[in-house]
Amino acid sequence: MVKLPKKLRDLFKRKKKGENTEYEQMVERREVEEVIKDPTKLAFRVQLAHGSSTQNVSNFSNIAQLYERLATVLKVNESDILFCTINNYAVDMECLIGGTINMDDFIYVHVAGTKKEITVDKSEAAIGITITDNGNGKALVKRVKPSSVAAKCQQIVPGDHIQSINGESMVGSRHYEVAKVLKSLPVGVAFKLVLVEPRKEFDQIAPRSQLGKTTAPSNLARSLSGRVSLRLRRDGKAAVTDMPSNFDIKASEAIDDILENYLGIRDAEMSTSIVEVYKEKSSHMADFAAELKNKFLVDLVSENEKLLYSIWTKLGELKRSQNEDLTQKENFETDSD
Repeated sequence: MVKLPKKLRDLFKRKKKGENTEYEQMVERREVEEVIKDPTKLAFRVQLAHGSSTQNVSNFSNIAQLYERLATVLKVNESDILFCTINNYAVDMECLIGGTINMDDFIYVHVAGTKKEITVDKSEAAIGITITDNGNGKALVKRVKPSSVAAKCQQIVPGDHIQSINGESMVGSRHYEVAKVLKSLPVGVAFKLVLVEPRKEFDQIAPRSQLGKTTAPSNLARSLSGRVSLRLRRDGKAAVTDMPSNFDIKASEAIDDILENYLGIRDAEMSTSIVEVYKEKSSHMADFAAELKNKFLVDLVSENEKLLYSIWTKLGELKRSQNEDLTQKENFETDSD
């Protein structure tokens, strides 16, 4: 028998007792066990962000495979896919797909639109952009700081793919590598950027309502929604897990803030992975650092001791705060009794 995530185990117990009327139309435990054992059987609704019919995507176990499958079902070139957003077809980089997909999430796929070749006068050490990437070889502008060099340029906007810098291709580079190249450029010297913006909705001749309508999630997706999520790693296999805890969410957001402060990047999947490592190696900082090096962050950990210390310290603070909250809750419940 497949071991189910906690919330699903609790749900089946309630069903057995006849206490959960909502569960009367849910699929049988056997079907749930099948997707827990093999998450590639899960199907998610997808659409081109600028408009298309709705399709289902399945049979993927990591981010790279997701992009391959999206290209196939939507009949586009994989190299043209810039990024995906969740439950929002607009170019909203706060909705960028990360390391976790909820069961009833709708995936919107943004493809390449207009290419822009611009010259930027680097009048300050930092040009004022936060960089993320799509997990499949494309660095993207996530944020533009107001009144910064990038903002004054007026041609660099969130959602732009950074294709090249001074003629050097950035395709295949991670966000922190692109940020490092930009930081290394001399102040007072202009440089050239080639950017590719996502195709916009107004590029279509027909209104969006005529191009494709969304469909309701499957019965299985509705049944699992809010109880478990699909943990989708950049490298490795996907897994159906319990929904992120309050600690997981706060810790991931805190790490993202630290990464932005030190490196000028944000990456929800990376932050989630760091939290997972910390939960396994929270006793000693040396073990934590070694595990990060082994898994995915050799360059970052080796070259940024202050960054590592900041992450370790912040996660420790959040863990202590969580323990204090739990203690207060237990004391309150004891007093109530």
